[in-house]
Amino acid sequence: MTPILFIGIGNEFRQDDGAGVYIARELKKKKLEGVVIKEHRGEGFDLMDLWKAFKKVVLFDAASSGAAPGTIHRFEIPPDEVSKTVFCCSTHAFSIADVINLAETLDQLPESLVVYGVEGKSFEQGEGLSCEVREAGQKIIKQVINNARY
Repeated sequence: MTPILFIGIGNEFRQDDGAGVYIARELKKKKLEGVVIKEHRGEGFDLMDLWKAFKKVVLFDAASSGAAPGTIHRFEIPPDEVSKTVFCCSTHAFSIADVINLAETLDQLPESLVVYGVEGKSFEQGEGLSCEVREAGQKIIKQVINNARY
């Protein structure tokens, strides 16, 4: 059985941009069977290289769409398309939407890709997540653990 890859994306030194990294670290503590968990800054080609050996990939990242802080966005590729308005701002060179579009163009998408975005409150320099983002991260962790589909 090919393991599932979970990737927590972000920069923990830019407050809520660390949401994906926080989720990945918390999930690592759960020692989920059949799951490989990595942290990543979100650089496009490196990200595609990281997931190329996996059929199923789940990404966790901060989002900035103007929705209320802590709002959870979930996309499943296919059939969904990741909205550039949700992942429009990024501390990465490309947004997650850009990386997914590029991977699709290059025929380098995994068979199944699920993307969770947590709406951030602050992306300023500094450590620590806002309460809203931490709570949303815990909701995602519970959902992932209780849902074999991820």
